[in-house]
Amino acid sequence: MSKAQFDEARTRLRRILRRCGWTPHLSRKRSGWYAGAAKRDEQGQWHGQYIAPLWRLNEMESAKIRAILPDIA
Repeated sequence: MSKAQFDEARTRLRRILRRCGWTPHLSRKRSGWYAGAAKRDEQGQWHGQYIAPLWRLNEMESAKIRAILPDIA
């Protein structure tokens, strides 16, 4: 994944998740970058959710990414 593709995927993920109130988290492993999200609920407990490998985010629609995230008030 080139630097331009990485920046494009990161920006798109950030835009989608911020609209839902989630914080994007990117993690690096030997096999590549992975996207996740975190959100704090009303009681102050953190909830994390794995989304997909970063290269797959370009293939996924925005609605599908939001559907992966659980409903937390």
